Amino acid sequence: LLSFFQQLRLFRDKGSEFARFNIEKPLAIFVGGKVNAVYTEAGKEVSDVTTVLHFFQRVVTNASGSSITRLKRLLDYDNSLLDQRGRPVFGSGSFDYLNTIGLSAEDAYRGILELLFNAPFPAALHVELLKGTDGELLLRLGDNEPFGVINVGDAPKLLDLCKSSGLVTAEKQIGGSVFDRLNERDSKVNVLIGSRKFTEGWNS
Repeated sequence: LLSFFQQLRLFRDKGSEFARFNIEKPLAIFVGGKVNAVYTEAGKEVSDVTTVLHFFQRVVTNASGSSITRLKRLLDYDNSLLDQRGRPVFGSGSFDYLNTIGLSAEDAYRGILELLFNAPFPAALHVELLKGTDGELLLRLGDNEPFGVINVGDAPKLLDLCKSSGLVTAEKQIGGSVFDRLNERDSKVNVLIGSRKFTEGWNS
């Protein structure tokens, strides 16, 4: 999440310098093998998608707790964060830009909320089924602009799974597909979640 925020911040601050390389605004993509495949974790039914959504929920509702503490460890290049082979997950230089502009962990957290989640303050994660679209669900914090879209085959089933896992859910009727508007320069969507079809690419 911090790495993606750094990309978004770089693009916001220096996008004009990247224009000659045809670099577009970054988009985070989560691809699940089977979006609605359910397994049990800590006594609850979850899926690849709900695992990601609950991670987002923990981050955006834990400003004074572990979220900022973990961001500080990352920005300080804490070498105790190791992979399975004992190597640092984030080496020296991984967050050079954020450190160069002097962002504290608190600043980074506020920036993640504003730039990635389109929210000025922490709020509950909402999952909304878009009626009249081909399997789309919107992600937003509270009443703020959507920051993400889920594109799946059986959206109502996924909505039920999100609801049963404790997430705030709703159904809405809007005009047109959000997924189809990802290419637009004024799109506020930063996160795309889907299934294996994205491994083949799409017209974007």
